[in-house]
Amino acid sequence: MNAKRSNFRRHLVSLAVASSLALSATTGQARAIALEQGLVAFRDGHYAQAVPVLKRYAERGNAAAQVKLAAMYENGLGMPRDAHEAAELYRRAARQGNAEAQFRLGIMYLDGVAVTPNESEALQWISRAAFQGHKEAEFVFNNLLQEEELPLGC
Repeated sequence: MNAKRSNFRRHLVSLAVASSLALSATTGQARAIALEQGLVAFRDGHYAQAVPVLKRYAERGNAAAQVKLAAMYENGLGMPRDAHEAAELYRRAARQGNAEAQFRLGIMYLDGVAVTPNESEALQWISRAAFQGHKEAEFVFNNLLQEEELPLGC
């Protein structure tokens, strides 16, 4: 009788674990779909639909959402312009290694938009993006090196 109970308990535990894993996978897939819908809404210019989705994922630390939301703040797409918020979102995504965010943040430092102009900081961020293969960053970085005749170890 004890062997039957033990087998029954193992079976219940196995079912509980399998159900939990299936639920986690389904929840993860639903989140990915929701994020993708927000990114598609952004791409298609449906900014009012994109904002709540991107905000939710940006707050959770998703770099792709942070970059798109930053672009919306920077350009006033579906919301009032807020360069300071854009810079902060770019900074968060840049620290996670997002090349687009690194480039955009570098440009903000170069131009002094929402941040104190700082060429050294600009070069650091732009070079990080360039070394990841970001084409615009490569172009800007190479031009800055030629203009200033800066050493590559900046």
